[in-house]
Amino acid sequence: MSRRPRVPAVLPGRAPTPRRPTRRELLRSGVVLGLAGCASGSGSLGPKGTPALVDDPDEEGDGLTDTGGDGDTGGDGGGDTGDDILEDFDVEAIPEDSRFPLAVQAGAMRPESALFLTHVTDGADCRLRVWWEDEDGAAHLVHDGVHSPGPGGSLRVAVEGLVPDTWHAYVFLREEAGTPTGRSIVGQVRTPPLPGARPPVTVAISACNGSLHDPWPALSTTAAEDYDLFVHLGDMAYNDSATTLDDYRESWQWYLSGRGFREAYARAGLYAVWDDHEVTNNWTPESVDAAREGIALQAFYEHVAAEGGPDEPHWRSYRWGDTLELFLLDCRSERAPSAGRYVSEEQLAWLMDELARSPCHFKVIANSVPITDMPWFFPSEDDRWEGFPEQRDRLLGHIRDQGIDNVVFLSGDFHVCFAAKVETDGAGVLDRTWEIACTGGNTNPLGEGLARFYPDQFAYGVDAARAVLVTFDPEDDSVVVRFIKGSSGELDAELRLAR
Repeated sequence: MSRRPRVPAVLPGRAPTPRRPTRRELLRSGVVLGLAGCASGSGSLGPKGTPALVDDPDEEGDGLTDTGGDGDTGGDGGGDTGDDILEDFDVEAIPEDSRFPLAVQAGAMRPESALFLTHVTDGADCRLRVWWEDEDGAAHLVHDGVHSPGPGGSLRVAVEGLVPDTWHAYVFLREEAGTPTGRSIVGQVRTPPLPGARPPVTVAISACNGSLHDPWPALSTTAAEDYDLFVHLGDMAYNDSATTLDDYRESWQWYLSGRGFREAYARAGLYAVWDDHEVTNNWTPESVDAAREGIALQAFYEHVAAEGGPDEPHWRSYRWGDTLELFLLDCRSERAPSAGRYVSEEQLAWLMDELARSPCHFKVIANSVPITDMPWFFPSEDDRWEGFPEQRDRLLGHIRDQGIDNVVFLSGDFHVCFAAKVETDGAGVLDRTWEIACTGGNTNPLGEGLARFYPDQFAYGVDAARAVLVTFDPEDDSVVVRFIKGSSGELDAELRLAR
């Protein structure tokens, strides 16, 4: 594996942004109340194709760049360079440009591909340059192309030809007469190793960032650590008061211009699931108008480097060699409370089949809302897996009956951080099936009682935001979790989960 490329530090402070969320938005999102819940590679994929996006009635175009099969989006086309040595390119000498105000992202990482995303305020073409450095410091150029953003300023570029198990650097550039005059933040992304490899992999996680916690010190604390990938577990932006496409875009842009997001997302590639506040509080298709849902999901894909589009399944998986397979679930857009359905039957069958077939040592399930058997004092049971017992029992029963070991759930939504066994009296492998929950901003005082009153189930529980990093080591058969205080960077706990 290559070393991390040398890149300039992210500049401190907040980039220029359209607005702050209103107090009405904060109240509607539940942030002020601070109650429980955010409202009170290879691998398997869902169907893929060109996104069919909802048009805002006041704006032409769909707001999302069609990257095509090779990531070309206009300009000079092409962009693939083979293995050219990048010479006479001093990225640190190029000033950061305010027309790239948001966090840069690389996502959907597979061994030889990734999706790159930025936001361009004036809609002008810009260049994406991707490279990696060998041990001697030579920079190898793998993509260099000019691309055009969509009507909303979102620029998504799918790039193939990356090097497996390798750290790459990337930057978006403004040019005049072919000479770079300004740049975005310089990002870093590691590609997954090929099948057969079993390196340790460290995953950073966050969720429930919340408007009141700008500039998100837990994210900045995360950025000071070393991790291979970042998984966001939902409620990245609280968009509850948004109704139009412009509203959703402004809310997303306010969040992603914050220092914590700019720092953490530049350090590694991103996988993300959504929860409710990406659309509105406690959202399900039964509670939200379809037009609003479509607009909200369009804005999500404009601002998050996730594969797919509003009309495609959001669930899929990614493998990191034989170390781990990461399953990204959609626990919102297929939910039907009136029918007792938490996820679609198609998604549940896919998850159970792929868990049983996965060759990876660890099976890591990113679901936005916890599946753990929670204590009685946690409200809103109908908004989590426990409120849908038939599907929950089928999934956990399948893990138990098939003896699928080394399953770890990751979750958000509850505004707490914890590490817990998913069942208080789990049989077989369920006795060593763990869930790790996190919050990167919002807090819930109920979290303090978890480990205090239920120490046999909860190895850790707090009501405060933490930087959370999980290291999966197949050779050692270990899962080690670090909870780091968001404001001070002090290590609060390091746990080796019982196997």
